[in-house]
Amino acid sequence: MSDSKDLQAAFAREDAARMLIAQRRMQDRVTSYAQLTVGGLSRIDIERAVRRNELRRGRDDGRPIHVAIDHSRKLMPQPGIVVHRMRDLERKAYGGTPPHT
Repeated sequence: MSDSKDLQAAFAREDAARMLIAQRRMQDRVTSYAQLTVGGLSRIDIERAVRRNELRRGRDDGRPIHVAIDHSRKLMPQPGIVVHRMRDLERKAYGGTPPHT
């Protein structure tokens, strides 16, 4: 590879890592496997981080998960989930912040 391609690849890795950090902050430190791998972590890195308790599988802090659904949808109650029924949900779609109660 040429020097310019090496430099571009290095910048792309740094950008991916910064994006992963920003996503984890916005999502209350919750990330998907895909976000971790795009952010530059390999399968081995992820397994090591889980063993070191730097990453956790699932959500274990005891707080309920808040979910917004359209007011017309039907949903069976489930423990640990708080449902917020909203009109015009598609217009009010949000990114990264829970609905106000």
